Amino acid sequence: MNPADCFKFRVEERYECSKSKKVKYNYRTEYNLPLPLPLKAATNQAEVEAFEKAKAEAAKNGQKFDPENVVRPSIPFQACLEAFASPETLQQYYSTAVNDKVPAEK
Repeated sequence: MNPADCFKFRVEERYECSKSKKVKYNYRTEYNLPLPLPLKAATNQAEVEAFEKAKAEAAKNGQKFDPENVVRPSIPFQACLEAFASPETLQQYYSTAVNDKVPAEK
C-alpha cells in the first residue's frame, strides 16, 4: 500500500453562476492543504516593509544584503485558513446553464 494514502482527502468546491444562480460542485483529491499566504495579515508588516526597503536600497547601491538579516512575514494560521475558505469571484467562468462566460462565486 502507498503510505501517502493515509493523508488523502477530498476537497469540495462550490461554484454559483451569477446569472442563473445555479450551483455546480467539483471535487478534487488532495494530499496536502494548499493554503494561500495572505501577506496583508502579517503581524510584523512594518518590519517586513522596512526590510524590503533596505534590501532594495542595497541592491540599488550594488551592495550584497546579509542573508542573516532576512525578515520573513509572520502570518497567523487562522488567517491562512480564512483565506482558503473565503469566497472569491471568478470573472470568466463558463456556465453551462447560460452557455456563456459569466462571473461566478467560488
